[in-house]
Amino acid sequence: MSLTDVIEGTKTAVDADPRNAAVSFSVANALNPGTATQVDVRVRDHSFGVDEPAALGGTDTAANPA
Repeated sequence: MSLTDVIEGTKTAVDADPRNAAVSFSVANALNPGTATQVDVRVRDHSFGVDEPAALGGTDTAANPA
């Protein structure tokens, strides 16, 4: 299935019933104890960390949150 097929299928579904366009996102995050800048982020079955670079007070051990 191509991206075009997905887009067209989505458009068809939304045209048939606009409620099909409704989405909901949720993310959980928690500051790592004992750190000022490290955060664990969880989205569905995925998790990753974020941390500020050293110049911004972090330890640069994970992706920049920006």
